[in-house]
Amino acid sequence: MKRACVLAVALTLAATLPRAAAPAITIDASTSAGKVSPLLYGLMTEESRSRTLYVKLVNPGSAAAPVQFDVTGATLRPTATALTIAGNAQDTNSIDAPERVVPKTSQVTGVKSGFTYTVPANGIVVLTLGMQ
Repeated sequence: MKRACVLAVALTLAATLPRAAAPAITIDASTSAGKVSPLLYGLMTEESRSRTLYVKLVNPGSAAAPVQFDVTGATLRPTATALTIAGNAQDTNSIDAPERVVPKTSQVTGVKSGFTYTVPANGIVVLTLGMQ
């Protein structure tokens, strides 16, 4: 079963997924005040059968945004996957350069409550977080 909620964002974003017969999963993601544009957007969904959280983050700003995730109600697996698309604001794909802006998959290590992930400037990231 999938559930979704919008992360309230302005230098601090927080989300709680309600769960039947289990504690709620809460992710508080915050950025360093004054160091990032307040234009950071996010959404979190849970796939309960696979015990997976999907956190989608959009940073339309011109500076990378480090985001700290504080997780309660769940224990995360130590590795995650990030699907990222980012580039300069003027970048476009063309016939001559069809892969200037393409999604890239990478592994994220050290995942636990309190870990920090940096969303690139002009970037969209989907973090796939497994729960133990």
